[in-house]
Amino acid sequence: MKSRQLLLRASQQGVSAIREARKQRGWSRDVAKDDAPLLAASRFLDPDKTYPIEGYHSKIYADGVNEASWRRFLEGKRTIRARVFIAYCHALEISWQQVVDWDCFDGQLPLFITQ
Repeated sequence: MKSRQLLLRASQQGVSAIREARKQRGWSRDVAKDDAPLLAASRFLDPDKTYPIEGYHSKIYADGVNEASWRRFLEGKRTIRARVFIAYCHALEISWQQVVDWDCFDGQLPLFITQ
């Protein structure tokens, strides 16, 4: 049986905090101009690798770290993998617990969050 991946998104207030943290670092929403957030998140998730890895058509970052997930993280409208959400928060030096939309759990918090 396939296990469900934990998915997170930012709350309305969280999106504001994320926007402020991104602006404080001078990071663009457009990672084609500046991939610093993708690099920082990749290093957090996989510190033993050197990123980016040059792919055939594009740069490769840690699993789940990409332009689409960065955009979804910034907008807070759709969920992304929890480990990637936490990595982006770490890159921005903000607490993921402070910006997460707790309502996206439908009353069932995963074990690692409740402990």
